[in-house]
Amino acid sequence: LEPMRRNGLIKIGRGEDRRTRIVKITDSGRKKLEEAYPIWQKTQEDLKTKLGIENWASMMTSLSELINRIRL
Repeated sequence: LEPMRRNGLIKIGRGEDRRTRIVKITDSGRKKLEEAYPIWQKTQEDLKTKLGIENWASMMTSLSELINRIRL
């Protein structure tokens, strides 16, 4: 998050206690997100086409399982 804060894309404030922070996207950050989203979408579609729908689905399932295990 720190590089994003330094680049003016987000603001980081204090949370209710020392363990939490409030992160808000800035107008500049929102603009960058709007610019990046179509590129991200196209990349996802290109990868899905190259992998094939079955391999794509398998990869997404594996990634979801990995995320769930990391959260434990």
